[in-house]
Parts: sequence; structure tokens; C-alpha cells
Amino acid sequence: MSKKFFSKKKVIFPEIFLKFFLKKGNFKKAETNFLNLFKILFDKTNLGQYSVLSKLYKILYINFELRKIKKFRSSHIIIVPVKQNRRHFLIFKYLFDAIKHDKRNVSTVTKLVTEILKCIQNKESEVIKLKTLTKDLAFKNRSNVHYRWY
Repeated sequence: MSKKFFSKKKVIFPEIFLKFFLKKGNFKKAETNFLNLFKILFDKTNLGQYSVLSKLYKILYINFELRKIKKFRSSHIIIVPVKQNRRHFLIFKYLFDAIKHDKRNVSTVTKLVTEILKCIQNKESEVIKLKTLTKDLAFKNRSNVHYRWY
């Protein structure tokens, strides 16, 4: 029997995550923050970076996205299917949006650690709230799918 892969492209998940850390092109600072993040996560959960990221991917996996389309002076929210690269982007976008809304005076690494730990342990976190909010909006606006082709 031949194995079926999830996708034909080889996506290196940690590299995508590292690109979100980049600020003003300072790659060394972003890389040290990235390594510190996974060192702290390993101390707290005894999981490596690939296992942590795969758990995050399974928890925050989303098949669709909501977009706003204007049709005859009225706007509609529409459900649009998402490809794999966009799915990765949305997962990290949700994570970093939750960090931006966190008003504590601590580093971004500690904010990320707390959010990731809450997601992995299935506690109440901002990222899971955003995911459930998009699911609820998609369920409410599923009747607008026919506007997708306009």
C-alpha cells in the first residue's frame, strides 16, 4: 500500500513560525526569541518544537475563512475555503493577534508561551475564542455562499 500524504509540498512549520518573529529584519534577535520560546515550552511540557507545533496545528486547524463582499449596495459575509499555506498563515495570525491584545507588561515570548500552553491544555485562550467566533459567524452566514461568485 502506498501512503497518502497530506500535501505534496513540504512545508517546514517552524520556519513559517520564525518568520512571524521577524521585526525590522533583525533575524538574529528573532531566532533567539524563537529558541527561547521552545526552550521554555520544553521545560514546562517536555515536548519538542515539532510536537508542540503539530498540536497547535491540530487544535487551530480551520478549513474556511470569512470575507466581506459588496453586492448591490449591501455587504455580505461569505465563507471561502482555504488552502494549506493560507491555513498556516491564519493559525499564526490568530496567535499573534491574541498577543497584541494582551496588555501585560511582559515580553512577547512569555505571552506566546502562555497562549500556546493554554491552547495545548485546552484551557480558555484568546486564540480558541477567535476560532470559535469564526465558526459561529460561518454557521450564521452559511446562506450567503451563493454570493461567492460575484
